[in-house]
Amino acid sequence: MLKYFIFVFVLISCSSPKEEEHQSFFNLSEKKFIEFNKIAIVPDYPFPPYVVYQEHDSIIFFNSFTSGLSSLTLYDEQFRYSDIESFKKLGEPTIGGMPYLFIGSKNFRGVGSTPVIDFYNKNLEWVSSLNIFDLEVLKDYQSPSLKGPNSFQIGIPYNGVDSEKDRFYFFVSDYESDLIDLIAMEIASYQAEVLPPFYDKKLINSQKIKHENFSLEYLPFVLYHNDSLIVSYNYHSKIDVFNLIKQKSSSLEISTLNYPFEKVKKPKFTKEMSFKNMMELASDWDGEVAFGELIYFKSCGCYYRTVKGPIKSEKLQDFDVFLELFDINLNKIEETNLSKINSNLSNFTIPLNGKILIKAKSQPGEDRLYFYYLELDMEQIEHLDPS
Repeated sequence: MLKYFIFVFVLISCSSPKEEEHQSFFNLSEKKFIEFNKIAIVPDYPFPPYVVYQEHDSIIFFNSFTSGLSSLTLYDEQFRYSDIESFKKLGEPTIGGMPYLFIGSKNFRGVGSTPVIDFYNKNLEWVSSLNIFDLEVLKDYQSPSLKGPNSFQIGIPYNGVDSEKDRFYFFVSDYESDLIDLIAMEIASYQAEVLPPFYDKKLINSQKIKHENFSLEYLPFVLYHNDSLIVSYNYHSKIDVFNLIKQKSSSLEISTLNYPFEKVKKPKFTKEMSFKNMMELASDWDGEVAFGELIYFKSCGCYYRTVKGPIKSEKLQDFDVFLELFDINLNKIEETNLSKINSNLSNFTIPLNGKILIKAKSQPGEDRLYFYYLELDMEQIEHLDPS
């Protein structure tokens, strides 16, 4: 295994954005909707596997109705649907797992659900299938957990994709031990390597829940941008960064004003506890603060993420949604309670050109997806001071 020399810098985000001071930077549209009569989407599910081209207001997604790629493109505040092309041949069927899609810049498109990925060329002709468990780098672990069901977790590379070099990055974790690794894989050759541990292994393992046949773990989010890997966490506000060119890492402790910076009530199980009681405790833990995936927003050259505040009652939708903005150096420049603008805003978003699509919490029908546009005043945001 390769050896790495890592220079670590610890950075503290000392920014303290004032609550609601900058709500004038945001303009929320009236409620809108997308018709689903031709699209394999249901309102209670966030979205099918998709890739966003922000500058073109276009969402490319895998359409299970047509077994191909389709698009939703924004024209005059309305989405226009079109079929792109069907896959020429589907690979071996995948079983279980969360589906995902990535599009490389050269000759590869991938669609599937972990651990199996089907690869296609730019003409959507099937090339090959890969079971990630067959990677040599995973065989080196010789972990008995690899042989059992639900014992070895593979993260989904939603945003951990370098489309120019056709590489993607994903976490693997063993429920039976403290093993956690970040893997880099070349799509063309299936060559993979373990990256240096610049992320917080201690934090990750502290949030791992395993009791007999019950397990729960949120692997970190991975974002590839500008030759760097940016790792963030569902259960903590901190952000870890690794520059792939310089082989240097940094860690940022992000302060919060309106919600806790971490989950704290990790459930403790006993041998006598029923599965139902374990689920209830896990649900309580899941109902604490939850940090969303960090997203690069091209329109302002900045990053954002949503934060789901702690659930305030027994109603599952009774939580506030916050928006955090970061400058290009990941200094936090804004923290806003979106629920005070409109209580129907959820924490599911898609970045577009100059605006962010936000799914509505309330989805009354099965044939429409209701959403809002949140427009940002880019000129004012550019003048925000993180200090």
